[in-house]
Amino acid sequence: NGNSVVVDTSHAVYTHGAAADLIVGRSVGFRGQLDSAGVMQALFVDVEGASSQNGRDANPNLRFADLAATVINLSGTTLSVTANPGEGTQGSSVTTYTVDISKAELKSWGMTCLTAGQHIRVKGALTGTSMLARVVEVVGVCLNAPKSPTPTPTPPAPPASAASTPK
Repeated sequence: NGNSVVVDTSHAVYTHGAAADLIVGRSVGFRGQLDSAGVMQALFVDVEGASSQNGRDANPNLRFADLAATVINLSGTTLSVTANPGEGTQGSSVTTYTVDISKAELKSWGMTCLTAGQHIRVKGALTGTSMLARVVEVVGVCLNAPKSPTPTPTPPAPPASAASTPK
């Protein structure tokens, strides 16, 4: 709606993600209270698609990634995608990633659109070039959107005939 709120996260608990995941454009949820100066004093922060503290503790090599990618192919619940440098990647060249979407929330159309050439956003836990996706969202128009069926014209009703009554 165009309104902005200053959020103080200095005493917040991160249910998903960490302070380093807070960057411009990232989807983040906050719970807390507004103070008398109108500043949101966040009690909890939830970075969409990021791992929980338990997930990060169990595998410290995981890092949160938010990739702007293009689908190469889909095999079962495994996507192969490419992402350009600077679009959530840490490399300096186009990189191919293997993405497990078996536990992901699929937004904007779902599996139907995950075909070669489709632009998507993938958020989740990344180790090297393997990602466990938490959120997958189609960007722009679905290349494989189901076509709306062409409506079958309704035949015109037969003309009403005058009722005849025997005389």
